[in-house]
Amino acid sequence: MRSPGNENRLVARWNRFWSTARYVWSKLRNDKVRLDPGLKDVLLTLLKPLKPMRAEGIGKVRVGESRDGGYVMLDDFAGIAAAFSFGIGPDVSWDEALAARGIPVFQFDHTVAGPPAPHDLFRFHPIRLGLEPGTGPLTDTLAHLVEINSAVGDDLLLKVDIENDEWEVFARVNPEVLTAFRQIVCEFHGLHQVSDPQWTERAARAFAHLTSHHQVVHLHRNNIAPWVAAAGLEVPMVMEITFARKGSYQFSETREPFPGPLDKSSTRFFPDPPLDFLRQL
Repeated sequence: MRSPGNENRLVARWNRFWSTARYVWSKLRNDKVRLDPGLKDVLLTLLKPLKPMRAEGIGKVRVGESRDGGYVMLDDFAGIAAAFSFGIGPDVSWDEALAARGIPVFQFDHTVAGPPAPHDLFRFHPIRLGLEPGTGPLTDTLAHLVEINSAVGDDLLLKVDIENDEWEVFARVNPEVLTAFRQIVCEFHGLHQVSDPQWTERAARAFAHLTSHHQVVHLHRNNIAPWVAAAGLEVPMVMEITFARKGSYQFSETREPFPGPLDKSSTRFFPDPPLDFLRQL
């Protein structure tokens, strides 16, 4: 007899398979979303804060899945009090990798009943990351969740993969709240929306808040999604970005390639070409 937990995992895997299949078919038809050439400068202005730098004396490590679900981060976890993981779904490989280091992981996802795999250091909450506490049946803000869990310490990690909600969350957050996090990893979705001035203004505020106290140290394209192209400029529609707290590191210019040796294609069906647009930032 199948347990409900096993059935949920099978459904999640089936849904993920068909989601991937749809993306593959879409990409086989067209790997680029072509925008008005006049949006090239808009894209470059939006992405300029994301120019990566190197954290001096600190190497990198891959945390989590070998493909989608893993992130390249600075190899610096000593003294981390806890990790906050928003967006769980069927993959907790990032959470498991940190728990294996002895770091408690506070998990938040309103779309699942619990993590697909248990761990003694997981603290799951069926909560959606939102703009105001109580605006939905299971909604809370990043500021409030950090505040009510402040007893664990003030040197934290943050992972956000919440399917387009990241823009509004980071556009509205007080940048001072983010100083609690030594490193932040986030998957950003839907850069093709740059043709919408309201979306672009929101995205610019999100990046400004994130880079107020943090420096980008790594970027990777999720190659499940196509490129966004404007006048010869090609940028990923979906990007995984790692930020490091400016007060914790010294930074310098970097010539490292993106993707680097620790990066893995989010899907094996397509290559992982270089992020050439970074040279124009």
